[in-house]
Amino acid sequence: SSDLSAYALLGAVARQSDATALFTRIYGGTATSASLISSRVAGILSNLQSGLRFKFTFAVLSKDEMGTTAAAWSAAKNCFYINGDWLLTVPEADRSQRLLWLVVSQMGYAFDSLINTTYDAAGQEGALLANAVLGVVPSASQQTALNQNQAAASITLSGVKVAVEARSEEHTSELQSQFRIS
Repeated sequence: SSDLSAYALLGAVARQSDATALFTRIYGGTATSASLISSRVAGILSNLQSGLRFKFTFAVLSKDEMGTTAAAWSAAKNCFYINGDWLLTVPEADRSQRLLWLVVSQMGYAFDSLINTTYDAAGQEGALLANAVLGVVPSASQQTALNQNQAAASITLSGVKVAVEARSEEHTSELQSQFRIS
């Protein structure tokens, strides 16, 4: 399944010598103290290296609930949401790759909520992590947008708005079309 592949990829990245620098670049630069970020990054990397799984919930929702959001992470609900209707529009040959990118990116947003418990890291940290892990090289304008734009959004679940960090269908497809996993 994609979550197991995501853990394998993230575990391999966590064992690389530049993992701390990668995570600090993505999740640093907030009002959270550098020493606290360093400590939390070390804890996440240690857990990934040892194969420990984080306790996140996954839910597949309809386009009625998610609108044009392909995937979202809610720190308050500790849950990843995937737009099942959007996923069905992805060609079957690309579906597992795109789902893997989505899972890694949503785990990236989840890691931010563990590292920066009060502040959101600058940019779209989930997409930045997924790109780094999966070798996606965005164009210069895409990279600028990822570094500057926040992914804050909301979805409506059972009539209640839930704050999430999200990727739109358009931006997700645009970035994901640039990679293939062999």
